[in-house]
Amino acid sequence: MKVLQNIKKSLLSVFAAGLLVFASCVNETEGTTGAGSGYIFPDATKTTKDFDSNVYYGNGQVIAKVTTYYLEGWEDIPFLDLEDVGKIISLINNNGTTTKCENESDKLYSYTYDEGYTGPYKSDKLYFDALNQTIYSEEFVRVISGPLEINNGYGADGIGLTDMNEDGSARTQPSETLPLIKASTLTSQLTPKKRTEIKLSDYGLKMFVIDEKINVDSDTATTEIEKHLYIPFQALANTFFFTVTSVFNGEDYYLSLDASSDGDALATIKAFSSGRKNSETRSQIKTEYNYRNLCMLFDLNYCLKDQRSTLDDPKDNIISFNESIFNAGLGFNLLSTYADAYDEAMIKFLVSYIDDGHTAYFVPSLYQPSSDIIAYKTYAKEKEGKRHKTLLTAKREVLATRDAEEGLHYTTDGKMAVVTFNGFNENPNFNPATLSPTDKDYYKTLAANNTWYFLKKAFEDIKTHTDVRNVVFDLTANGGGLLRQGMLALSFMKNPTDFATPVKNHLDGSISKFMYNVTFYGGTENMTKAVHQDGTDYNFYVLTSDFSFSCANWFPSVAKYQMGVPIIGKKSGGGAGVVKATQSSDGVIFQTSAAMEMCGIDGSEYVPIDNGVPVDLELDLSQVLLGEHYDNLYEALKKEYGGNFQ
Repeated sequence: MKVLQNIKKSLLSVFAAGLLVFASCVNETEGTTGAGSGYIFPDATKTTKDFDSNVYYGNGQVIAKVTTYYLEGWEDIPFLDLEDVGKIISLINNNGTTTKCENESDKLYSYTYDEGYTGPYKSDKLYFDALNQTIYSEEFVRVISGPLEINNGYGADGIGLTDMNEDGSARTQPSETLPLIKASTLTSQLTPKKRTEIKLSDYGLKMFVIDEKINVDSDTATTEIEKHLYIPFQALANTFFFTVTSVFNGEDYYLSLDASSDGDALATIKAFSSGRKNSETRSQIKTEYNYRNLCMLFDLNYCLKDQRSTLDDPKDNIISFNESIFNAGLGFNLLSTYADAYDEAMIKFLVSYIDDGHTAYFVPSLYQPSSDIIAYKTYAKEKEGKRHKTLLTAKREVLATRDAEEGLHYTTDGKMAVVTFNGFNENPNFNPATLSPTDKDYYKTLAANNTWYFLKKAFEDIKTHTDVRNVVFDLTANGGGLLRQGMLALSFMKNPTDFATPVKNHLDGSISKFMYNVTFYGGTENMTKAVHQDGTDYNFYVLTSDFSFSCANWFPSVAKYQMGVPIIGKKSGGGAGVVKATQSSDGVIFQTSAAMEMCGIDGSEYVPIDNGVPVDLELDLSQVLLGEHYDNLYEALKKEYGGNFQ
């Protein structure tokens, strides 16, 4: 990787950006708003090249074939026609689809759910208005996300709580190692959704309706004119696909690719290698298209932009990402046609500027060779932002202070239990049957591999200690993990029916209270409460630190606002955005916080939690984490909650 360290390349970068005349996200055309002037995208009246593309699911299976088109004046930008866009949406939705022209004179097209499809979803259309360059929907509740992540017709909650069998099919019965989690019919919207709308015109991006001649009779040379709607697919995918990654590598499309895989493995995956075209420069249209697409993605889909004012940071309340990017000094290089300058600026934008703890960088643009992937990932590590570094520092401090390891602990007098785990984990290759309770690190190994099984065995042991009436969940070194494991962990504190997971959807403005049921298997029957304890025998507490992040931030918010469980220790480290893996239009693979924001609900009031969940009892962690038996913590709780210890 050629990090810009010499004057020549730095000047080249600034010069290339300068040629774009301080370009902004907003195209200077009638009806648009915003600052800046510069590049005007061309009109297109014909296709110039097309080729067959495969649509892969994950890293292997071909699930469809589509045609990728390049248009006149847009030779570097891939387009799909409406029929193939509908095909891909239908594959994601696991649903039949109809695409058609609604009004030829107004250039209005639509994608519609198959009316014969039975399910809990509202019938609706997704409209493509080529005349006004707008994509919109009145009730497209799922906003293009997998059907197994839907709750009572209200749209994707981004949690992915469906319990699966080993073959990938939906499990209909609970199992010993993982109970069944189902959506509850009690799900409701606290704030109704607004019309979902993407204005491509605000960013100068375009759809095109192009007349195509079709041979009807070769003998008489008879032809007919068909109108095709061509859509810049990556712009649609980046903003409307919530929990499904869509990657185009220059040849084929990949859905739900695991972008977080190890960097060495990434270099060998076809999606990141076959489409790479090593080049020092990018075309101006590609540069402009990519930048505006990036601005649109974050403007419409980044759920935390209106919470930045609460951070110790000058990035307060992001209104326009175009303006914010330039204020951060990154705009020129993100608009540079020089590939190295652009890729380095993308790293700084994601890990130094966005820096929300969830945002991460995986792969550079397709202009970089596969051999440079690891070097760019190393550069990203060097540029980590303030919040990420603060979280890592907090974790190191906790681990240096806390004497107890992951596992089950009792106070010296055996009257309080502490379950300590550093993640909400679920290792699919882990077999708990291979362990024995007599193993030295029995509980530690369980906690590191399967949170549900760890807590199940821990509470079976706690029940044998009849003096225990107080139980603490120690999340001080917990960095998060799978929300379904968090949901299972919550069920140990409450009868596991109708758990609420509040979510704010920033794309349509709604706040939904998604509800779930947890069903446990009791040997001969399904039970709606844990078989080992019913959640009423103990006084619970959740111990957090300023590291407790993501799922370990959501967990105490549910415990506090819905269960009345005291949160003790230090305000948690935050993390509320549902993570979305995505791709820039020139191949950069990254993840960030999507439109869905996990939040708290205090009564019926929305409570933002990205900056942490306040504690009910603040404690000096350097004291209460001393000792393997948590005796100092026991004394602190006994002093504050004396009635629980009688």
